[in-house]
Amino acid sequence: MEMEMEIVIIAAVAENSVIGNENSIPWKLPTDMARFRDITMGHAVLMGRNTYKSIQPESRPLPGRDNIIITRDLDYRPDPYVLVVNDFNQAVQVATPSGKLFVAGGAEVYKLALPHATSIVLTKVHARVEGNVIMPPINWPEWTLVFDDEGIKNPKDEYEMSFLYYVRAVP
Repeated sequence: MEMEMEIVIIAAVAENSVIGNENSIPWKLPTDMARFRDITMGHAVLMGRNTYKSIQPESRPLPGRDNIIITRDLDYRPDPYVLVVNDFNQAVQVATPSGKLFVAGGAEVYKLALPHATSIVLTKVHARVEGNVIMPPINWPEWTLVFDDEGIKNPKDEYEMSFLYYVRAVP
């Protein structure tokens, strides 16, 4: 699939690959949440239905971004300000005007997007946590680390974390 846009995986992942637990985020990291907001502001954000539902009701749809929900449920209409699509290609088509599509989970959506992703914005959570949603495997030799900001922890954050930025390696 030839695309003219950047497709960016954005995720926070624990040391044991957990990204979620019972339809919620298994940590409190205000620094990471602020970073997510700043990075995605003004762009399209793609997420699955459960990820969208996991956002606090007062925070959805995510303000200042085109919220795109991918679901198999053809009748799902959570909010008039949300675009609902039924496959990844459709998500890319509706996101095209922004030039950048951030893929914000969950696991199935990451799995769909990984073959098409141009970069990965990763928060590595320095903890092993309980969870039932796991980040799909990433073939790391296909990626080049271009930024690594290690050991970030503000007093309000539950765990220390690192911010990493990868781009797809040129074959």
